[in-house]
Amino acid sequence: GAGTTADGDTTRTTWRDHLQARLGAMPPISLRRRLVGSIALLAGLGFFGSGLTAYLVERQRIEVRVGNALAQEISEFRALAGKGVDATTGAPFEDVERLLILALQRNVPGAHETHLGLLADVTVAPPEGAGPLHLDPGFRRQIVRATQPGYGEYWIGDERVVYAALPFIKGGETGHYVAAHYITREYEDFGGTVRSYAIAALTAWLVLILAAWLLARRILAPIHSLREDAARITGAAPGERIVVRGNDEVAALAGTLNGMLDRLQEALGAQRRMLDEAAHELRTPITVIRGHLELMD
Repeated sequence: GAGTTADGDTTRTTWRDHLQARLGAMPPISLRRRLVGSIALLAGLGFFGSGLTAYLVERQRIEVRVGNALAQEISEFRALAGKGVDATTGAPFEDVERLLILALQRNVPGAHETHLGLLADVTVAPPEGAGPLHLDPGFRRQIVRATQPGYGEYWIGDERVVYAALPFIKGGETGHYVAAHYITREYEDFGGTVRSYAIAALTAWLVLILAAWLLARRILAPIHSLREDAARITGAAPGERIVVRGNDEVAALAGTLNGMLDRLQEALGAQRRMLDEAAHELRTPITVIRGHLELMD
């Protein structure tokens, strides 16, 4: 903002001036609060950083593990379709639907995993039954358009599904084998671990702040004692000295201050002696001059 002085000059107030004025109006922050606040900030950043790093690493591990599992499922089906034989006929598979049914019967899906087969107008579900993915027409259209093996993702509501699809041809008929994983459910399972970590980290952070507050109080106690001892030393009692406690840095500071007080007392004593000597030396001449003045009167 801008203002006008008594002489008519215009002054401009910047945001730095406002900030300095506000900081100057704030009450001073004690050393204990600054120390504990610094420890709390650093510890909080440490807990948050380690938790975020672990969370991101675990998410990446889930993605890699799910991707490897899908690749293994496709590899196993490719081997079955290429070299496998129908246990009923003893001959290689020629019927696409029969191959898909047998593959789904032999495969035991893991947690949050499912498999399905797609023909031109038929969806082959696993023995455990059809789920939302098997009945979703949008997912079916997305898969049957694929002409090459590949990976992809699909959303059913707020659930993210990652999948691997393998198109193949048997007996002149095209089919698609799909291995899919509800990866959002994996994240939900991991979310319980994240919440447990957050609660444990918050508890540890609060305990750390309390311990830091008590420790700072104990560490700063000698400084408070030093301040109280220094406040007792006045001109009326120049011989008072600060009590030295322990052998740490605060004790060294107390010894240094006592040495400074000794030197100051010695300097003041020397000045006093010099003034006394000067007064004594000047007393006789002043008496003589006073006598002469009285005779002249």
